[in-house]
Amino acid sequence: MIVDLYSQRWEIELGYREIKQGLLGGEYTLRSKTPEMIAQALWGVLLGYNLLRYQMIQMSRQCPGVYPCEMSFTACIWAILGLLHGTSLNHPGNLPGFLADLQASAA
Repeated sequence: MIVDLYSQRWEIELGYREIKQGLLGGEYTLRSKTPEMIAQALWGVLLGYNLLRYQMIQMSRQCPGVYPCEMSFTACIWAILGLLHGTSLNHPGNLPGFLADLQASAA
């Protein structure tokens, strides 16, 4: 039982590292000055992390035998950022189709 709990704790620690190094780029400074804005910034980071993780789950469904935890978090960030940089945000209705194409090309 303790061993199972330790492995779950380790997964949480890896998630913290992904947030710090992958999403925040190693910068730990929050620019906000008020507690409300700091909370908003933290919620934004957590939302971004969970959206990326969700997309990794969707991508892993296109790759039989590959679990989301086996995929590179950094590579998925770069793939999604590349998609967003190459997409016109004038037509946000096209974004789900672009994400579907990205998921299909995950293999």
